[in-house]
Amino acid sequence: MNRIIIVLLTLAFSISFAQFDDSVSKKDEKNNLFIIIKDGKYGYIDNRGTIRINPDLDYSDSFSEGFARIKVRNKWGFIDTTGKIIIEPEFDSVLSFSEAMAAIKVKDKWGYIDKTGNIIVEPQYTNALPFCEGLAAVQFSGKFLFFNYNKGYGYINKIGEVVIEPSYNRARSFSEGLAPVKILHKFLIFPINEEWYFISKEGRLQGANNFDAIGQYSEGLARIAIDSKIGYINKVGEIVIEAQFIDASDFSQGLAAVKIDAKWGYIDTSGQLIIDTTFDHALDFSQGLAPIKIGSKWGYIDQSGELVIEVKYDIARQFSNGLASVKSENTWAYINKSGEYIWKTGE
Repeated sequence: MNRIIIVLLTLAFSISFAQFDDSVSKKDEKNNLFIIIKDGKYGYIDNRGTIRINPDLDYSDSFSEGFARIKVRNKWGFIDTTGKIIIEPEFDSVLSFSEAMAAIKVKDKWGYIDKTGNIIVEPQYTNALPFCEGLAAVQFSGKFLFFNYNKGYGYINKIGEVVIEPSYNRARSFSEGLAPVKILHKFLIFPINEEWYFISKEGRLQGANNFDAIGQYSEGLARIAIDSKIGYINKVGEIVIEAQFIDASDFSQGLAAVKIDAKWGYIDTSGQLIIDTTFDHALDFSQGLAPIKIGSKWGYIDQSGELVIEVKYDIARQFSNGLASVKSENTWAYINKSGEYIWKTGE
């Protein structure tokens, strides 16, 4: 029997201080295909466990907006949901499609293509993030005498026009109308300090410069860190939930996972503890359920805190499009929201 390994489509939510630096686009909730690997080749099943794309790809990624990245002989392209190559593997790297555009890398520069594979923004940037809310953060480069240098991050629109000048040491994607940016203050060429701000789509800076780190907005609130404790601010920069948690997640479906002392629970957007801190770990809610850890095993609770899928897995991921990937006794599987197995290693 051939060994089949299931690739985890739902990202493990590591609620760590470092994750303030993430700039990842939202998962495509319309995707109903899930990756499997058989004999080192990638394919896809649907949410009933039926193989929809035979596992004969060298490498592929999860679908976004109807396209999935593939890698063939160190070059990248895209397939559609039938497995047909739509954009030939000719790029040195690519990001998933977001808002009908995908970042592509040619040699050492990034640009953007549309869904027909046409280059819309010529490769010219040192780094590029996905389009979110109509804008993409890109890192500009410059040249002084014989030396190339990074000028900083700015934002472009979908025809490549610079909308926000490259003035920032760090930049993340827009979410709910605002994006986190970091300004590096210097004396001559010597760094003095760094400050985080939020920026509007018009390039106006908003508060947040007194925090050690800031995250993207989710459900009207953004995480902030002060002296290694995490709290939340609203869109005018006011602290609405004091920085008191050892660790915490973004809000998802009205709740955020928080760590108090050594245990995890969930708060609502007012900061009230809704689900007691009784878990050894807890991940975000997705599709009404959240993975929680008790001892060394994982299960799932609903938004009332009731255990709905037994605590028995070595690893458990969030639900996406009706399925979640789990591991138990060295066997990977997909389960549905009733806890029924849809696909297991070895099938």
